[in-house]
Amino acid sequence: MKNTAGVTVVLLACILLWTVVVWGSDYVLGEIIYQASCQRCHGINGDGNGPDATSLTPKPANFNDPKFWQEYDEKKMNEVIRSGKGKMPAFDMPPDEIHVITEYMTWMFKKSK
Repeated sequence: MKNTAGVTVVLLACILLWTVVVWGSDYVLGEIIYQASCQRCHGINGDGNGPDATSLTPKPANFNDPKFWQEYDEKKMNEVIRSGKGKMPAFDMPPDEIHVITEYMTWMFKKSK
């Protein structure tokens, strides 16, 4: 019985560690992609005030605005990233990269209700 409890604790610790490693790597990859592909227009803080935003009409989306999150879900965001919208160009990214960028945006910019 004692061995079973020990094995269970080790197994749970491994699952927790794996979750932290996977979540952490997705977060870092999402941040890298955001910085390379989105930040110049949407800004470091996701507020739509990046260095290239001043020349764009309409202004890039503000990911800090609760209205943005009311109108967009992950599927819709994926489509905009793949196809572009208005002045925003389409980005040729594999689905897993699009997923981590939308997860990063959600983690960083969506405010809790």
